Amino acid sequence: YNHLKSKGLYYESYAVYNLPISSDSAEILDLKLMKEALVLDPEAAYIWLNLCYISPFDSIDIYIKKLTELTPRWPVWHYFVGNQFTGSNPSKAIQYYQKSIDLDSTFLKPRIYIANAFSRLGKQAEADLQIQKVILLALAKAEKDSFSLAAEEWHALGNALRLKRQYVKAEWAFGQ
Repeated sequence: YNHLKSKGLYYESYAVYNLPISSDSAEILDLKLMKEALVLDPEAAYIWLNLCYISPFDSIDIYIKKLTELTPRWPVWHYFVGNQFTGSNPSKAIQYYQKSIDLDSTFLKPRIYIANAFSRLGKQAEADLQIQKVILLALAKAEKDSFSLAAEEWHALGNALRLKRQYVKAEWAFGQ
């Protein structure tokens, strides 16, 4: 029962942004519901991940430690944590993006973001390499079956093509 109730609170937390309340109130209610859900299911990695980037009151280290304990091989959390560091600490972001890529070499989004982090550090050759890998991986997958690419993968491909100034191809990818 607790697991099911926890999931209900988790999904309810997303709905608060559709309520006729201020965005500040929605964020507070979202955080409250997430923490209630976590009490009911403390092993729910997806809740820990959401709290990692919505909780302004806690250190991100708390969430990273828990996610490492629960799901060390889940590439998605490494990607999202990398996003948390992109602006403030690109070197640290690169570590998390690289871990995500190491865990799932076909996960395209961390490659786009690691390219951005490399660029922020002035490492354009490394950035270009990641962008090229996104293009090659996505096009190879699309060649086999264009329906096998998720919308976010088409978006990653479009961004990679845009960064390579291949605007017509980027527009095509964004339109898929």
